[in-house]
Amino acid sequence: MNSEKNTCKSTDVQAGTDSSSTLSSTLPGDSENEIDTNTNTDLNNDTANDTDTNTDLTGTDNEDCSDGIANIANTVCCALSCGTCGGAGCAQLPGGAENCCAGTIIDNGILCDNSNAPCISDPSAITPDDTESTDSATEGSCVFEDVSTLYTQTGTDPTFQSLLDDEVFPVGVNSTIGVLGSDINVNNALLEICSERTNGIPQDIKIHTLCNSTIPRTDFDKWTRWYQEDGNTQIFRLFEGEYNVRNDRPEAARVESFTNIGWKEGDGWYQWEGTYTIIKPHECSIFQAKNSDNDWGIMINMTDEGDIVLNHRLHKDDFTIATTMTGIPFELKVRDNGREYEVYLNGEFIDDGYYDRPDGTTNFRWGMYDHTIQHDAMIFVTSAKITEP
Repeated sequence: MNSEKNTCKSTDVQAGTDSSSTLSSTLPGDSENEIDTNTNTDLNNDTANDTDTNTDLTGTDNEDCSDGIANIANTVCCALSCGTCGGAGCAQLPGGAENCCAGTIIDNGILCDNSNAPCISDPSAITPDDTESTDSATEGSCVFEDVSTLYTQTGTDPTFQSLLDDEVFPVGVNSTIGVLGSDINVNNALLEICSERTNGIPQDIKIHTLCNSTIPRTDFDKWTRWYQEDGNTQIFRLFEGEYNVRNDRPEAARVESFTNIGWKEGDGWYQWEGTYTIIKPHECSIFQAKNSDNDWGIMINMTDEGDIVLNHRLHKDDFTIATTMTGIPFELKVRDNGREYEVYLNGEFIDDGYYDRPDGTTNFRWGMYDHTIQHDAMIFVTSAKITEP
């Protein structure tokens, strides 16, 4: 695979958490085209996952980390008490930053040749004194235990049932009326220091809500109940009781933005990257690489607890790549070439895979997509960026 990934593959991503209880194969099905015609698509996972290619996530074979847990890059060895090693939120793990954060362990300069965990297993990871460790910007410093500090809300939002009762929007068709909502004012000064990028929101995108599947940018301000933009941050919201109303497809509530570009195998590698911040978690898909012929390369899911799950769709088992991430911004990057894909979390390679998509074109979708919404949900995506070959 022609790729930029590290050759050293993770043996401990999140203590090997099995995500079989998540929505990976339970999202509502659909038979309509979503990319070319921008209507809905089938999210049923009808094919059993192969298990023979799944990475062993229960420990490490690194001989320099026999008494601890290696991080994804195999540069440091964390204490066993951490459960996982490095990544956003590591300072909150049992043992704290001193035992669980790769950046802190590297800064301490203790080699595994001379000490037990926590220690540095790869001496080349040591940076000069005047250079900040690569992951120190995200480990511990960008943890918001009180997510209310990240935004203010002006106004209120009526219940979904009241909107139906008052016939605010038509049912069974793509509505162009729009639905306004309360105003969310993002604390950009806090969020943007937790993102490695400063680029603005992509302009060549559309949004898909439960009332309309293909809303152009010129009409975004009509749909502020579900989607808003503030600075470099996209705001995605869903509310209790909501479900798809634009056609007769059951459940399938969503608010997603998506690219207007599409590609096939042979067109080269397309890349999406952005910083997610979970404000109100809800079990749902938060990212998809899928095409117009109902074939998914990959999905990234969120749980009610704020865990992040890699859903391979085919060939590999799903697994949790980060836990309890509410209020902890994290960098997600996905690369896709129309058949193969790669996933990165906070700059570190997580896993790759493939999904044959001989027909149609693939694009990126990000936001929230689920069944009927059980409780209010909100996520922020900051400085999303799409890179073409």
